[in-house]
Amino acid sequence: MIGYVSARINPQSTSTSFAPNTFVSGGVVEITVGSSLYGFNLQCDSRIRSPLYVRMFYFDATDFSMNDMFGHNAATGEYIPDILPGGQLLIGDGIDGGAPIRFNLSSGQEVELGYMKVFWSTQPLELDHLKQKSAFTMRSGDMRGAEVVRDVAADKWGTACLALILRKPV
Repeated sequence: MIGYVSARINPQSTSTSFAPNTFVSGGVVEITVGSSLYGFNLQCDSRIRSPLYVRMFYFDATDFSMNDMFGHNAATGEYIPDILPGGQLLIGDGIDGGAPIRFNLSSGQEVELGYMKVFWSTQPLELDHLKQKSAFTMRSGDMRGAEVVRDVAADKWGTACLALILRKPV
């Protein structure tokens, strides 16, 4: 589902022009951190003939935090699909795909690992509860529990995961 990661052509401009500079291969992409702004191109599988609702989260493998990067809260009652059948979405385009994304490394680090996780569904998604602070700042009792939820709908849904290797500029 994630076609390529692109860098904004001119990070200083308000233009939303992006150039695909890193094609996704095997679910891993290497990014040099710095002033570049990035977007993520999502392409709808042609076998899915329904509009899709999308949420994207960044999982930081350094401190185990999760951040909501894109998607609309279903609780607002606004059910506008993000991708039309056969269409695509550039997350981070500065318009409907949200703000561009800039990556940073922790102080003193040369390389870090993170993950972009995309959740998609033919029905609106309510995933706001997935946010999590760093595991190193959590107090006793802050951990989330689990419960079984019976799925009665025949909706289509899925996920895509992209591993990001973040490197310091040479």
